[in-house]
Amino acid sequence: MAADAAQQKPAACNAVVENRTALGCFRDRRGSTCRTLHDRVVRMSRPFAIEVIPAEAGQTRPNAIVHDRRQMPVGQGGFHVGALRALTLDDLFGSRRGVARFQAADYLYVYDCGSEPKAAVIREIKALAAARTSQRLDVLVLSHFDRDHICGTPHLLHAKTGLRVDTIVLPYINDVEQIAAFARAAAAVEDHGGEIDDFFSDLCVDPVGTLAAFGPERIILVRAEGPDGAVDETGPKGEPDEPADGERKTRDRSRREPDLIAKDPARPIDQVRLPQRRGAEVLSVRNAALRAVDPTTAIAWKLSPHVRDADPADLAKFRTEVETRMGWGPGTFAAQVARPAIRRQLVTTKRTPLAAAYREAFGDKNLTSLSLYSGPLEPETLDARCVDHDLPLHPLTKIGWLGTGDAHLRLGADIAAFKAGLGADLDLVCTFVLPHHGSIENSDPTALVSQAEQWVASADPIHNWKHPHWKLQAAVDGLGANFHHVRASEHSAFDECFHVARRGVTGPFWVCGPDWLCWHID
Repeated sequence: MAADAAQQKPAACNAVVENRTALGCFRDRRGSTCRTLHDRVVRMSRPFAIEVIPAEAGQTRPNAIVHDRRQMPVGQGGFHVGALRALTLDDLFGSRRGVARFQAADYLYVYDCGSEPKAAVIREIKALAAARTSQRLDVLVLSHFDRDHICGTPHLLHAKTGLRVDTIVLPYINDVEQIAAFARAAAAVEDHGGEIDDFFSDLCVDPVGTLAAFGPERIILVRAEGPDGAVDETGPKGEPDEPADGERKTRDRSRREPDLIAKDPARPIDQVRLPQRRGAEVLSVRNAALRAVDPTTAIAWKLSPHVRDADPADLAKFRTEVETRMGWGPGTFAAQVARPAIRRQLVTTKRTPLAAAYREAFGDKNLTSLSLYSGPLEPETLDARCVDHDLPLHPLTKIGWLGTGDAHLRLGADIAAFKAGLGADLDLVCTFVLPHHGSIENSDPTALVSQAEQWVASADPIHNWKHPHWKLQAAVDGLGANFHHVRASEHSAFDECFHVARRGVTGPFWVCGPDWLCWHID
């Protein structure tokens, strides 16, 4: 059997790949060049080699993976797709282009899914769904309740034409902020036009129930870090459609590897199980991240959220404004919105007073937003090479990605909280997506919070908004970094591809089981 396999191996399997300069090349064992290898820079502290030899029985967990990611070209909105898969021989000759890179992904995640206008995100969802033949989406993360970040969700998770999601992650917000999110949208419609669709209205009335209708196995609500570990009893509101005692069982996840890990290993995960909805497990968590579980690889990835709550004083003022405009007694807001009929009335027939209450309480401030770090779980044990872009060497394999939604990163206190929440991960960010489409109201150009090499703003404003702001672009230029403006035009998408392998091992170590490739560290 081994002899037959050796006779069938491709000609390239006798090659040894060496990458000791910015451009590497394949050389066979006699030293002649086979073909150019388009990897730009190795993000590691010393050179490496990839040796192509036949696989043997029993070696089933690859020691090298590909991390693909793409800021989708949706313009004024947010739609980021990331994927993990085992490295194959074809990957050594260049990265796959467009959404085709996600077809064979072993683990697929999405951060936000929306645009204003909606046409751009629908176009990109169709392309992704067509490429993703398995229809599987492991994780959908929604940063906050703004239409241009979530309006594509019903199309992405459509039962027939979309993807089937396993886990949905979103920030934990209480009843006040659910209504405030709708009031913000109502104010925007009055100021700039547009419409509020049924999905957004339903989400503000009952976020968990609305998302559970798409059939996820699990919904995770991420609470902000803070001194009080208790769950807010006022939210999220919704009417359980099944008994809280577990009469209807959730799908069995017991056979899977645990994928909730502590962000800070010195503290335990703070987890509360809430009543399930439509068969979906519902968890409220703090100090928790997701470990990307892929049984085909030996390299773990993590998705680590950070939530910064809206200003409590602004929320208190909003409550008072709503009570006044609705003719409710002082301090009765909580009792009123605890009733499903009242919540529904607010989003259907009381949009004007809600919009006025929002303007008075918040002005143009943003509400609670969830940022997401995506990067290797143990970067100090790995080496990587970037296929698409020039990057400087880095001893800690700095290849992380950070999406910031509409995070507040302009004031000193907000910046300090953000840095504390991200911790050491912030130092490993290679690609930083500016909050609120590069708005100057959400970032301080004199105090950018990251030393990333790639900066992204997804913006194509249809109004006279300065997104992205020129001062932020100038600040990025001042760092010697690259600025990428992702618009609604398809050619403006920002793609990245990394090949990642174990550091300091003695090989050969197999990359993709029955194929002919292994990653061998010198």
